[in-house]
Amino acid sequence: MNSVKDFGAIGDGITNDTKAIQAAIDAGGGVVFPKGVYLSGTLYLKSHGGLHLEEGAVLLASPNQKDYNMDDFSPRNMVFKEEQVSGAHFIIAEDCCDITLSGKGCIDGNRKAIFHTAEIISDRGRPHYKLPEWRPGQMIFFCCCSGVTIRDLTLRDAPYWTCFLHGCDHIEIERVRVSADRLIMNADGLDIDCCSHVSVHDCDIDCGDDAIAVRANDEPLGKVTPCQNVEIRNCRLRAPACAVRLGVGTGTIRNCRFHDLQIEDSAMGFALCPSYYCGKCVTMEDCIFENCTLSGRQALILLPCWDGKSDDPDARPVRRMIFRNIQAVSRMPSVLMGHDDPELFADFILENITITLSETVEPPLKRYWPEKNEFGVLNIIRMPNIKISDFHAPRAKLKKIVHSFNERKHHEVSYLSHCRIFNACSMEHQSDGRK
Repeated sequence: MNSVKDFGAIGDGITNDTKAIQAAIDAGGGVVFPKGVYLSGTLYLKSHGGLHLEEGAVLLASPNQKDYNMDDFSPRNMVFKEEQVSGAHFIIAEDCCDITLSGKGCIDGNRKAIFHTAEIISDRGRPHYKLPEWRPGQMIFFCCCSGVTIRDLTLRDAPYWTCFLHGCDHIEIERVRVSADRLIMNADGLDIDCCSHVSVHDCDIDCGDDAIAVRANDEPLGKVTPCQNVEIRNCRLRAPACAVRLGVGTGTIRNCRFHDLQIEDSAMGFALCPSYYCGKCVTMEDCIFENCTLSGRQALILLPCWDGKSDDPDARPVRRMIFRNIQAVSRMPSVLMGHDDPELFADFILENITITLSETVEPPLKRYWPEKNEFGVLNIIRMPNIKISDFHAPRAKLKKIVHSFNERKHHEVSYLSHCRIFNACSMEHQSDGRK
């Protein structure tokens, strides 16, 4: 491996070592960082190489805009101006194969130096630091790469998404710790978009937005690229937004398994949002969520459109979703809201689910649950094709399960009569009178 010291890197946290580090990368093969703090701007990785940070080594992102790539460096690069972010990245790999980030060291996004302020505002639904005039985009940006390994590192203080994998395949992320201030808006942990054959395991993610987001936005890639064959296991997740979120884009998410997860202090445990924006809808198929513990505001949520106010006229199927062996403690009831077309959201199975509500229950958000409607621990709306087996709600003062129609649309069928409930003879049900 090439030592960055041999190419002139200083590692004092003050000297800009970008040129020296890039020279070591360009020499081919892996690059090793001995103990030290290496200040750098954008780095471009090459195939059959990567970065290895020894214990005590910190790769520190520059706070200066001029040290980063231009927003238009790649036609696949996205700039989300509505989130007040640029298209700059700290570490870039595009069209590469066999690349590795590893070691006991740390990649640091240097958020404090970039934000310049600790002023807290609450203009987006929750408290967050006031956003600076400029901030980089995804700290790690890997696009259309094959054979990606991220192992043992600490990824911390990203000013935006921490690690974005777009259109990549054969990915392994193991024993990685992701840490970001919970007051950083959009500071996701891992964003897995249009990737296949992904394994994420034994990671600890404590971030400022979604811990793990599985997406299907293939438009920037210029070709149909499903997000598929993804396994997330044995991880601890903590997030002020969603611990696990599926959605965003117009492609397909399928064959995903999330199991043996410990979810703590998160606003939402498992969140399915097929239409993040109306007119932009994903297909979701054959996903399993099992053997997980959750604590936070809300355990499960499915909305046909994330604003909760409308159906997406371009809605696509969400089907064959299994939730099994889930133990949750939450403050807000869970909501599974189907679509006006009952065949679109179909073949859901809930098996051995326990949701314990806290003593002080927060009602479901008004944007998707009319205030006058009765709610229960688990609320199922417009979803006739669902099977529930062994649902438990210890010490619940509310009804365990409430089935109802959405007030916007009415059907001449009984949703409860079409909902098959097994091994649940002690449950109370409400079908709002339609027989």
